[in-house]
Amino acid sequence: MRDVEPMAFRVLTGFGSRLRGLIGREAGWLAGYKGVVLVPCRSIHTFGMRQSIDVAFVDSTGRVCAVERGLASGKVRAAEGSVMVIERYASTDPWFDVGFQVFCIPRSAEGEGRL
Repeated sequence: MRDVEPMAFRVLTGFGSRLRGLIGREAGWLAGYKGVVLVPCRSIHTFGMRQSIDVAFVDSTGRVCAVERGLASGKVRAAEGSVMVIERYASTDPWFDVGFQVFCIPRSAEGEGRL
């Protein structure tokens, strides 16, 4: 298993913010972040997405249990056992693999963290 550099993500915990995820966000909204973490979350949708996304489903032990790269608009995905989902706009940059262990280090009290 390869090492991955720490990545900063916006953590979304409210129902509305999780439902929206990355859909229709302003250009600077993700400045300084690689994507979002939806928690709690077992399934996602890409209805209304303008870009494909990369997705990692994570279980309660922090283990990545499913990954999908380049998920196009109009799709629904879920992973049994997942409790949170990590999303970013699709990229060729390194991403999580099934079996990776994810750790979160809070950066502030405002729901920001680094994985």
